[in-house]
Amino acid sequence: MKQRVAELREENDYQLKLKEMNYAERIRDLTDKFMQEMENLKTKNTVITGEKEKEASKHAEQVHDLVEKQNKELQDLGTDLSFIFIEKKRKSPFS
Repeated sequence: MKQRVAELREENDYQLKLKEMNYAERIRDLTDKFMQEMENLKTKNTVITGEKEKEASKHAEQVHDLVEKQNKELQDLGTDLSFIFIEKKRKSPFS
């Protein structure tokens, strides 16, 4: 009977060791998969951040160009108005 108990205990320990090894392997696989997914997401995040910065730079340049264009148009309008006022004043009989 003692021998049977020892055999059963030994078999039980063996089964526990097998389960432990299987779980350890599963944990390793899941950890590897998680780490790879994390690296993929980091790479994707880096790419998206780069694209975002490029778009922000492009947008800032477009805004700058539009502001310069608007300032030039305002300056041209001011010059045109000044010329018109000067011409009207010259042609005016009261000057």
